[in-house]
Amino acid sequence: MDEDYKELINAQCQVLTEIGHGNFGRVFLVNAAGLQQVGAKVIDHFNNREWEAAGILH
Repeated sequence: MDEDYKELINAQCQVLTEIGHGNFGRVFLVNAAGLQQVGAKVIDHFNNREWEAAGILH
């Protein structure tokens, strides 16, 4: 089990499958505690610009 899976399991997510990857990290389809299926992005190298973009899209 790789580190990304471990991070999601620690966050009480059940990993269903990896649905994508890119320069910033990987995206997984997960069952999150108390939620329906959601996409969860695990960022490899935290970047303030990525965080700002997420805030705009949210």
